[in-house]
Amino acid sequence: MAMPLCVSGVNLILPFVFSLIARLEMYKKPKNELYINMGRTMLLKAVTLGVLVYFWFERLDNIECRETFIGQQIYKLVIVDFIFILLTTFFEFLRRLCKQFCCKSLGDPEFEIGRNTLNLIYSQALCWLGTYFAPMLSLIMIIKLFIIFYVSVIQNCKPSLRPWRASRAHTIFMAFLFLFFLLTLGAVAYAIIFLKPSDGCGPFKHHATSYEIVVILIDSWKKDYPVLVDIINFISSSGFIAALLSFLLVMTYYTRIVMVGHKEMVDLLRQQLASEGRDKAYLLNMLQHANKKSTPGRATGNGRFLSTGSEASGTLNSISPGGRQFAKQLVHTAERLNTESTSSLPQQRKNRSGGIGAASP
Repeated sequence: MAMPLCVSGVNLILPFVFSLIARLEMYKKPKNELYINMGRTMLLKAVTLGVLVYFWFERLDNIECRETFIGQQIYKLVIVDFIFILLTTFFEFLRRLCKQFCCKSLGDPEFEIGRNTLNLIYSQALCWLGTYFAPMLSLIMIIKLFIIFYVSVIQNCKPSLRPWRASRAHTIFMAFLFLFFLLTLGAVAYAIIFLKPSDGCGPFKHHATSYEIVVILIDSWKKDYPVLVDIINFISSSGFIAALLSFLLVMTYYTRIVMVGHKEMVDLLRQQLASEGRDKAYLLNMLQHANKKSTPGRATGNGRFLSTGSEASGTLNSISPGGRQFAKQLVHTAERLNTESTSSLPQQRKNRSGGIGAASP
């Protein structure tokens, strides 16, 4: 158990050391510190798993039952990692008890989304790597994740206080998951295609490689299913694989270009909204300035009264703000008010003089 204990201990302790180092580095943005810690942790787990796979494959020449040996090693690693996670959960449980009974200011342990998600990705990588050598490892992994979720997440921890941007965090986690998928896929493919199976045990004994049984099975279909054999040969040809990879690269490039275009469009719309806001503020200032020039309680040419400038602006504010149409309405209203204030002055003077003459008798 020395190997799984050492690996699990390193994967448990070094992420906390990385956090302390990042604090000493004093990054200006918290997200840079978070992403660098995640990158260091995932690089540590990936390198550790790669070294283990290389070490296991190098020792296969001196082992009688090779598939069983690799399955046992991965099974030990999964079990020890599960025990370490349970120990961390136990300390979180003790902290929650101390908070409830003796130290109220301690607070519940916070659920760290980054660290727990990286542990989940690492567990998924172990499952991918070990399922070929130990098929029942998937069931053990399901039980492990079930216990971790309902014991650690639900019972002990409170929601994370760190703000997370869902889209960017999802992209980073998917990139880490894809990296581990490529690592485990390469290791399993190498074991199937190049490694010689055990001579005394396993379903692939007496074969040069595990992939040889697939070739024998396809050759046995030539008489009964010739069309299927031709399709399989076409799919497995180097030309089809090269064309498929080229198509995937083109689609990746196209998706990247579309994403950049959407980002530029969002920035352009933000600038346009800001510009329209400044235009509306400028026009409103012009309208208020025009309203201040008019006399409160004056009569318009149509016989209606405008009590104050605020009522006029309130009437204008009831118009739906529709961008350019709204701006044009504001300009026309300001011009109309200026015209009415200019044309109504002689009429008001005449009405005042007539009213005084009529009231004198």
